[in-house]
Amino acid sequence: MSPQQLVVFFVSLSVVSLMVAAIAWDVGGSLVMPFTGIELGSVAVALFVYGRHATDQECVRLSAQQLQVEWENAGVVQTVSFNPLWVRVSLPESGLIEVSSAGKTAYIGRYARPERRAMLAKDLRAALRAL
Repeated sequence: MSPQQLVVFFVSLSVVSLMVAAIAWDVGGSLVMPFTGIELGSVAVALFVYGRHATDQECVRLSAQQLQVEWENAGVVQTVSFNPLWVRVSLPESGLIEVSSAGKTAYIGRYARPERRAMLAKDLRAALRAL
């Protein structure tokens, strides 16, 4: 879900919950409203944490001049560029694909299924050899 969809979902959930709580309040259920507030606050915190990472991504760009690895985590974008002629691609036991050259290292494959990372590393090596 995108962050905008999360907001729409939360607003609709809040409207329904507050309507039910207001009806319960009207018929004498005075504790329903405070618990509804606690519930909606908890859901808001959970959706906020999820929303911060909903757009996390990795991007690998390869050209004859450079290999650029870019990743976004909770809105923070980091980029590392490598000379494609000197890049080493390995798949250590940690599970993430390690791209390194000239003292710089980047790890990719965070959002790929573990069984697909070996194929991604193989494809990246083949693309680098083709240059």
